[in-house]
Amino acid sequence: MKKLFLYTFLGLLWCTNSFSQNCDPNQYNDGKMVKEYEEEWNYKAEEAYSFGKKIQKILSNKDLKSFIGLTTGDLKVSLEKRYKEDKSFESYFSSEQYKNIVEGKVRCYPLGSIYTLQFKLGDNWNLTYTLQNENWVILKYR
Repeated sequence: MKKLFLYTFLGLLWCTNSFSQNCDPNQYNDGKMVKEYEEEWNYKAEEAYSFGKKIQKILSNKDLKSFIGLTTGDLKVSLEKRYKEDKSFESYFSSEQYKNIVEGKVRCYPLGSIYTLQFKLGDNWNLTYTLQNENWVILKYR
């Protein structure tokens, strides 16, 4: 009887699909739930959250090359050109800006424009990222 209980318990434990979730699909923001934002903008909140955390980790390691790799468009071109001339991390971010981005809240829902999917990172919204062609990219930082 003990073996049967043990096998049943282990089987249930092994088959349980448990994982941690950073984004509550029922969390409200401005009258909408995260799951409603996901449906409207066709994105996954967990991916948006993970990308924000990835940015924070790259910046906390002061890895400019990886940061530039996450950018797109004119921002990427100008940062790559600038990187060839100056690799000093401090010249890219003020100490206040750096602190706001690295220690800022990462959200699961978009903020900003009602016409585009944009996620803000930092207390003063120092960095903006979005989903473009199924890839998460940084649009701007200041």
